[in-house]
Amino acid sequence: MSHRSTSALLLLLILPFAARRASATDDPSTHAPLRGVVHVAFAVTAGANVIDLAGPWEVFQDATVPEPGARMDEQSPFRLYTVSDKREPVAMTGGLRVMPDYTFDDAPIPDIVVIGAQRGSDAMLTWLRRVSEHATVMSVCTGAFKLAKAGLLDGKAATTHHDFYDSFASSFPRVRLERGRRWVEASPTVFTAGGLTSGIDLALHLVATLYGDAAAGRTAAYMEHGGNGWKDPAATTVAAVATGPDNASMIRADHYLPNLELGDDVQVRNLQSDGGVDHWKAEILITSSLATDQLFRRLGRQLEDGGRWKLETAISTVDRVTRGSWTFRDERGRLWRGEMRLEPSTATTDRKLVLEIRLAG
Repeated sequence: MSHRSTSALLLLLILPFAARRASATDDPSTHAPLRGVVHVAFAVTAGANVIDLAGPWEVFQDATVPEPGARMDEQSPFRLYTVSDKREPVAMTGGLRVMPDYTFDDAPIPDIVVIGAQRGSDAMLTWLRRVSEHATVMSVCTGAFKLAKAGLLDGKAATTHHDFYDSFASSFPRVRLERGRRWVEASPTVFTAGGLTSGIDLALHLVATLYGDAAAGRTAAYMEHGGNGWKDPAATTVAAVATGPDNASMIRADHYLPNLELGDDVQVRNLQSDGGVDHWKAEILITSSLATDQLFRRLGRQLEDGGRWKLETAISTVDRVTRGSWTFRDERGRLWRGEMRLEPSTATTDRKLVLEIRLAG
């Protein structure tokens, strides 16, 4: 039987998730597990957040469904792989580099798709729209922005990282934002998680949906993951983190950097990134045949379309360096100032993008 046929048969058995939810009292020694392999695709593009990928990855790789006489690999139903624009190393947050298994053009058909916070690309959005017709899709953190841009959340409920609530709500008025929840079920096949570790709870919820609470509980125990967020998305009060002054002051400034999507004709590579809670600086190598003024205008539109940033000073070019400055206010009303500049590099098609933001008051 082909992979497509196997996946289709499996999805008929397990979706919609809500209708197939196994009882929390199921005895794993007698509960018949679902048959077949569940293929899980993790999209990873430049700037992908490590724990957004690693958290759910750990859940799916550790989940087992014991069956008498079965080998250990037969008790592990999930098969995991990464997908990106090219089979080239991708720089994630903190400098971790990942070599994707597939591209968006040749990846196997997935049963589950995981979209964490990342820069993304037009190719990723096209792939996401295509695979969402038959796969269950989950986002983590600001990966919800990608689902919304792909049109998967129109008229539905969703959540995202608490620091981006207002930006998300203003950018996607057709999506009903639910604040303070670990995860939200937009439909039986579309889910969004809050920031960072919330993705672990959502992945555990999907394991429970497919194989019962006993399977998810075993996985959580093996991971030494406490709490009941995978059972109850309101079990922990995320809103307190967003509004509490002590916790809010611990948010790193890179959370306020814009999420840039520059198109297929622009290639980016992170060079370095550093900062703290009140400032951040990122340097990115950009390769494109676009003229510098065209590229800078595109970058500026991306900043302003995000809903946070407003142009403060006119864009100017001096000594081949093009620069402009923007301002925005965060959820606590604090004023931030940011400067963006494009500097020439060694190759004629290369420019170095420098983004700096600093708390102004």
